[in-house]
Amino acid sequence: MRSPEIVLNNLASKSNNPLYHYERLYRNLYNKEFYMLAYQNLLSKHAYRKIPIDRKRDFEERIDRVIRKLKDQTYRLQPVSKQNGVLEDQLVLEIIRMLLVAIYEGTFSDHSHSFRSKRSCHTALTEVQSTFTNVKWFILGGIQGCFEQMDQHLLIHLLRRKVKDEKFIQLIYQCLKAGYLYEWKYHQTYSGTPLGGVLSSILANIYFHQLDTFVSELKHSYETMDVHKNPNDKQLFYTRYADDYLIGVIGSKKDAETVKDKLIHFCHEKLKLSLKDVQIVHAKKAVHFLGYQLKCTREEGQTRKIKLYVPKEKWIGKLRSLNVLKVDSNNQWKAIHRTDLVNLEDTRILQVYNQEIKGIYRYYQLANNVTVLRHFYYIMQQSLAKTLACKYNTSVRKIMGKYRRDGLFTVTDSSIKGRSSILYHGGFKRRKKVITDSMVDVFPVRNLNPQQKK
Repeated sequence: MRSPEIVLNNLASKSNNPLYHYERLYRNLYNKEFYMLAYQNLLSKHAYRKIPIDRKRDFEERIDRVIRKLKDQTYRLQPVSKQNGVLEDQLVLEIIRMLLVAIYEGTFSDHSHSFRSKRSCHTALTEVQSTFTNVKWFILGGIQGCFEQMDQHLLIHLLRRKVKDEKFIQLIYQCLKAGYLYEWKYHQTYSGTPLGGVLSSILANIYFHQLDTFVSELKHSYETMDVHKNPNDKQLFYTRYADDYLIGVIGSKKDAETVKDKLIHFCHEKLKLSLKDVQIVHAKKAVHFLGYQLKCTREEGQTRKIKLYVPKEKWIGKLRSLNVLKVDSNNQWKAIHRTDLVNLEDTRILQVYNQEIKGIYRYYQLANNVTVLRHFYYIMQQSLAKTLACKYNTSVRKIMGKYRRDGLFTVTDSSIKGRSSILYHGGFKRRKKVITDSMVDVFPVRNLNPQQKK
């Protein structure tokens, strides 16, 4: 058996040949080295704990059984559960994912940023910031129930365009029917694999690549419809992250309406999906995209550039979703303790607050006004003190006196002598460095309603 790396590299090398068809993919599921690589991938994602040495023989026997069932085509995937799922199933799915990524990743659009290596919400936002220059109109919205309503038969049809291995196709179809992709919902995060299994991300990108291709063709026809025009008169820009997209139009409002109508028609007729809340907004007004507020401002004379901002309702909504903020009838803010944390160790309580503070800063560090998060920090700091005060049935003043060291909120680890943890104190300076790993998006800003928790 060839090494998985060689197989994947060979598949990837042919991905840009539109005439090439992939055959005999299914046989890679007989290769035990693929299972070991898949297991290492799951470990890197913290999906499973490392198997102890004394259980390795049992692990290899389980893999042998899977391979035998795959060879006689009696292997059946179990429906996905709230837990990680059956290890054997996860390994099979991870191998399928690796093969599909090798085949398709090289064909995806540069304007697609979701669930891909070295891409994230940050890369999508910076593309908008760097390319949507002088736009006059925004077209934005989402795709109605895109993960739940994707047409499975259309997805299989798209796969068959490149993959000529029916056993491999049928195994993917079994994944769809087994319930692995039944509820594709975000886990309050912008990136990473949605709930529903290992394959969700790559299959979603294969499906929505059709939309990316359509918009690319639409851009070409829009910008070349009049050979006598000034090339700067009509331009179209596009960025997509999962089911959220943003289109920038240089042209008239009628032009923007035409683009919008064609987009809606394509999604309905070709993707069997409906767009939701499609809006045309003049560039003078702010729009929201991926949790940021985007404003078009003038720079260098008449040039209009996009700037990124933290929307006030997002960080307030985050405070409320964490149950650390109460706003009374007079609109007075008050930090409150968290009853769900009072039974934890002090260091663990501090760790939770640090993760949440760093998470929101990490996500919004590109914003021009990221320093507004100091207000978020103040409420979090007060909530931390009140949580510890509740735990020890004492006052906030005494807690601040006990835990304040050299001006920093410090908690000593009772289990390890001399070890202590400090509440984040690094400030909220704007950073232009784009974070491309998926963890940048693990911050629940999506669909937060600032009125939902009081």
